[in-house]
Amino acid sequence: MYNKEFLPKKAVKLVSVFFILTYTNMFDEILNEENLDNCYVEEELKIIKEQSSHIFSEKVENSSSLMVKYVEDEGKDSIYMGGRYVLSHNIEFLCKIIQNLANLSATIIFIPKKDHLMICTHNSSTSLFSRTTFNSDFFIEIDTSCLVEKDHGCCISSQSVNTIFRIPNEIQEDINYFTINADPSKDFMDIMLFGPGTVSELIKVNQLTFTNPIDDYLFLHNTEDFCLVSHIDLWDSLFKRSSNTLSEIILEMKKNSVIIKLRKQNTGVVSNFNIEIKAENFIKYNTKTEFILSFSYREFVMACNIITKLSKMFVLEYVNGEAPLKMTVYDSNIVDFEIFFPCNLESQ
Repeated sequence: MYNKEFLPKKAVKLVSVFFILTYTNMFDEILNEENLDNCYVEEELKIIKEQSSHIFSEKVENSSSLMVKYVEDEGKDSIYMGGRYVLSHNIEFLCKIIQNLANLSATIIFIPKKDHLMICTHNSSTSLFSRTTFNSDFFIEIDTSCLVEKDHGCCISSQSVNTIFRIPNEIQEDINYFTINADPSKDFMDIMLFGPGTVSELIKVNQLTFTNPIDDYLFLHNTEDFCLVSHIDLWDSLFKRSSNTLSEIILEMKKNSVIIKLRKQNTGVVSNFNIEIKAENFIKYNTKTEFILSFSYREFVMACNIITKLSKMFVLEYVNGEAPLKMTVYDSNIVDFEIFFPCNLESQ
């Protein structure tokens, strides 16, 4: 995917690499089998609070003829109505998060906002929905002066995402600026990479048509049936099992504790795994009644993999809608994450 000439040790002249990714084969579910066979939760990554700067804009004006020509050509036929988001120190973090998001659905939606970038996923077959918000402190520069303020977004395939954002470490270390140009009115979403000197790459990613599901989830509120705030380390024993052998997590919500069980994939039989977490071990725990809650083991592990990059704590609560189990990161300021799971709830 990435030309080795991008490395400064080998690149002493302008490298103008122009990619067009046009993956269009749609499918209902995409899961990274290689990464998820052994379900483990990765370590938290450090997020850098970027200092707002216009250094990038000055660099573009004075450097790559590729970028200048591209901007000129775009301006001839259409008006730019999107947002541009530039980061420098948080490139590894962005790549890791987006690779994890690509496991949740067949497509990823980049929604430009005035002071932040929102990335959503929606699995239409299960109603699973996630929203990740990268606030202004995540970027060194945001340009939304031409943005049409709507919930329109750029939808690209998860296959494209896994190609673009899987950047080798030796190249990633030499990227000075990584910019996302998200304009829903265009046929392509643009990714631009700037290395040392005048080294640069431009990637154009084919946009797919989609129905934006965001309105179905944004206004769902906690029903107050239960709320659980937990440190993720309490769930460590769940992550040491293969996702190919398990289908569901079963939570027996008691007044003073939560009993966790697991259902097997092929037989549907509840396994011998059984742990009980006392209410006092949670940061917060309250429930109106005792009930049994079951939901996808695999989706929960994938969500935890994202949350641990942001914080060590999460909130679990019940809301309305087709995917009523809401899980959010707890105590994170620069990047926010929430996911809605389909689930079954039974009274005891």
